[in-house]
Amino acid sequence: MRNHLFRRRMLATTIVGGALASALPVMAQIADTPASAGEPTALEEVIVTGSRIARPNQDSPVPVSVITAQHIEATGQMNTGDILRTLPEAGVSTFTPTTTTFSTANNGVTTVDLRNLGENRTLVLVNGRRHVAGIVGSQIVDFNTIPTDFVERIDVVTGAASAVYGSDALAGVINIITQTDFEGLELSAQGGITERGDNENYKIGLKFGSNFADDRGNFVGSLGWRRTGSVYGRDRCDRDMCIDAAATTARQQTVGVFSSFIPRGTALVPRVGAGNLTRVVDDAGAVVPYTNADFGYNRSAERQLYVPEEQIRFNGQATYDINDNHRFFSEMSVFHGRTSSEIEGNPVGSEAIYQDQFGIDQLPDCRDFDGDGDNECRYGVPITSAVVPTALAAAVRAQHPGIADEDLVVGFRRRISDVGNRGNESERSMARLVAGFEAI
Repeated sequence: MRNHLFRRRMLATTIVGGALASALPVMAQIADTPASAGEPTALEEVIVTGSRIARPNQDSPVPVSVITAQHIEATGQMNTGDILRTLPEAGVSTFTPTTTTFSTANNGVTTVDLRNLGENRTLVLVNGRRHVAGIVGSQIVDFNTIPTDFVERIDVVTGAASAVYGSDALAGVINIITQTDFEGLELSAQGGITERGDNENYKIGLKFGSNFADDRGNFVGSLGWRRTGSVYGRDRCDRDMCIDAAATTARQQTVGVFSSFIPRGTALVPRVGAGNLTRVVDDAGAVVPYTNADFGYNRSAERQLYVPEEQIRFNGQATYDINDNHRFFSEMSVFHGRTSSEIEGNPVGSEAIYQDQFGIDQLPDCRDFDGDGDNECRYGVPITSAVVPTALAAAVRAQHPGIADEDLVVGFRRRISDVGNRGNESERSMARLVAGFEAI
């Protein structure tokens, strides 16, 4: 009991002493101030520190990169994903309009890969809630479905995000914050084209919003259309982008290495105990050796460097304050997009047609197949066929003197360009509806 009373007395003494010590400077300040009874005090300066302005990059315990609506507008970009890929923490994305020209299902999709750990490890949120995936069987979000004119800011977290959001956020989190208090009507239009006259891009957007119920609720909607044209390699030959070449370094290519599958076709002349000879029937009807420089097919010139796309979408959201502590929210997104890709014509070779007894593709081959001591050729077009030019049949005979024409064949390789290039068209539709209650 004595110890308890002693502690209480000591605590009371400490509190009183602290109060007196803190009051001394105030008393001294009052004593030094001259009396100015009846005179108003002049306020010379007011400093606003902005302590109530939201700064996620300063308040968060982990580093946060913030992209504001003003920054988005200043970039002039029409795609949210293109803006995010300019961040230092963004890696090389697997799906973009420039990397999906060979895709049959995901061409034109735009994704973001944080820290090069894979798009599946990058969690994408809208207002803190998960967004619908844009690729089937994954959680990868197509940023084509998120308009730039509907965004207030974008927060990007790459450090320790998985500790809060789970293993889905191993690479980081992209949280897109949309506008919730817009009032009025805003019409925007944007367009551009390259100096080569391609990759034309157009965008039209309508944003509208209004408060209701004595400003307790707000609705914001955005309707937009966008179209982007293609870019072909043949229009960038001066930059070596139309050259189908073997890369020697990351930034240099060897010019002149083309595909031997050419539209006019090449012939594979078989030999005994050696590889096939590649020959071409020229315009004069003569059989000459194939060379890349004279006959090679530049397939990259027919390829797209950028996949064209067209899309229309609607985004809307509404909030309503039920009371001082609870709010109802709803979000709705509808998107429909169409893309088309084009590459060179299909290559076809005789090895895809002629197979051995095991179903394995075979090139023309000449040897003693039946063990009778005489060589014969198989796995090719017989030279007695009407489709084999006379000069080409003579070139095959010259390699196999003494063998009957019925036992001689010739192979072929050809680029099927008669019916046009190969292509693919994809249409994607997405709908997202979210509703709930939250504390405020």
